[in-house]
Amino acid sequence: MQPLFDLLGKYNLLTTVSKDLLPTLLIGWDVRKNQIILKEGQVCRHIYFIKSGLIRIYYDLYDKEVTSWLLKEGDIFIEVESFFGQVPSRKSIMALEDTELLGITYDQLQDLCIKDPDFLWNRVYITEEYYRRSEQMHMDMLMKSSFEKYKTLMKTAPGLLERVPLKYLYSYLGLSKASFDRARSKYASGAVR
Repeated sequence: MQPLFDLLGKYNLLTTVSKDLLPTLLIGWDVRKNQIILKEGQVCRHIYFIKSGLIRIYYDLYDKEVTSWLLKEGDIFIEVESFFGQVPSRKSIMALEDTELLGITYDQLQDLCIKDPDFLWNRVYITEEYYRRSEQMHMDMLMKSSFEKYKTLMKTAPGLLERVPLKYLYSYLGLSKASFDRARSKYASGAVR
């Protein structure tokens, strides 16, 4: 519970009301490696905090899976369109490792914000943070070379290389296997750091 409180406290101090209510609302899950948490077509009913493990969010495009997010311990995740609209998801979510999650439902989150209006600031700040990260990823995909994308990955999340199957990393970076391999070789050789 404390890592979640620490994360939320980073955005806005938690009131006594939130500190008392959250433990009564949060549900814990142990998810096995490769287990699907949300299938395309289902409604994302929960917002999740990753205590440990690794999550992949992806969608199908022309019979090919495209990885849009890789999230690890300390991250919060949802399928955005589905969760905020409470509509069927166009994406799927799966665990890439055995994963421990905490979560509350959409309705519980709404109720918590009514009971403790100060908690709404946490929601706003977290939404802003993930929107910023999403925009950064989008711009990186459009503007960075294969090597720059790989270099950014190594700078911001070097541990993913050991934890994520390479086919998901290619997809996450928007690269072909050949482009990924060239960028990785160039990085390993120390070129253009």
